[in-house]
Amino acid sequence: MKHILLFVVCICLLLTGCGGGGSSSPNNPNNPKPGQPLDPQGNWFFTFNSTSNAGVHTVAGALFELNPPTVTGKNLTGISATQGCPNNWSIAGQASGINSITLTMLQTNKFGGQAPAQLKITGTIADDQKSMSGSYTTSPSGACFSDLTGNWTARLLPPVDGNWHGTLTAAARDELIITGTSLVENVDQTTPHMGQVTGTITVLSGSGKACFPNSVTFTIPPLTPTGSFFGSHVAVFLNLLPAPDTDGVAIQNINAVVDNDATSINTSQLGPGFQVVGGVCDGLIFNGTLTR
Repeated sequence: MKHILLFVVCICLLLTGCGGGGSSSPNNPNNPKPGQPLDPQGNWFFTFNSTSNAGVHTVAGALFELNPPTVTGKNLTGISATQGCPNNWSIAGQASGINSITLTMLQTNKFGGQAPAQLKITGTIADDQKSMSGSYTTSPSGACFSDLTGNWTARLLPPVDGNWHGTLTAAARDELIITGTSLVENVDQTTPHMGQVTGTITVLSGSGKACFPNSVTFTIPPLTPTGSFFGSHVAVFLNLLPAPDTDGVAIQNINAVVDNDATSINTSQLGPGFQVVGGVCDGLIFNGTLTR
């Protein structure tokens, strides 16, 4: 009988985990529990491929699911389009089941008198929640998306947090040396301010004209009710507050493109990059790449 009781006790210990097999792990948004709906929130880079070879379009921006299962997104930015028309988009839809997503993407600007394009998107979210894919249809024909059907993929983009540095050059070979750019991105998925970037940019003149003979630090303010700042990873638009001791010399808003792994920021692709206002460099535009 003692041997039987000992055997039963061992079996019970094995079933209860013998080290925690019966306990549940914390809810990790990138590794949800089996059967739990996947969450599409985050900053995404969409690629749309036409089935009729009408072109490839890319769009980037933030998706929110603040009231599940409703998914929304505003101010998504078109990065490139074979037809060359500007792209600004809003998204509305919902996640359903475990990994399905259905969205309607509406172009919020008009181009050349054409009606805004509207895309109907269906697809699935990958188990690691770092990619999505599916198919789409678009209307009306002849708008920015002239192709009527196609396939799409999307990848989740890493935040741009960190210290960035590099040298930017104007056409006249004048230089701005970015000695320290500290960016902090809001990654809180429970707030509509997800994707907002704040921080500082420190600038010093290099060769050529002395735009900033002394090191000057500019501040990147948070989003205001009037929308003075918007950042969407692939396309980052930074609004700078004037530095206090620049004798009327300032840098206007910065437009830049962030690479897939968020290891470089290039100001040449969207232009203008760093545009100086005032002083001996008034009107000069400086472009180049920052790395971290």
